[in-house]
Amino acid sequence: MTQTDVAGRSELAAYLGKEVYPANRQILLDTALRNGAPSGVLARLQNLSDGREFQNVQEVWAALGGGTEERRV
Repeated sequence: MTQTDVAGRSELAAYLGKEVYPANRQILLDTALRNGAPSGVLARLQNLSDGREFQNVQEVWAALGGGTEERRV
């Protein structure tokens, strides 16, 4: 996960909050808009597939093609 990924995921989280989940694309868009998200964040969220439910910001970020953290065992 790059610094750009960390910054992008953090920006999404700032406008979505934790209490929104589970949520679909429309709920995420509505929440981000209500929280004053900039057009770049809204544009990213519009690229999400309809019909999918997201459990957290990490799932949203991964669906948008962002890098994810690797789990160590």
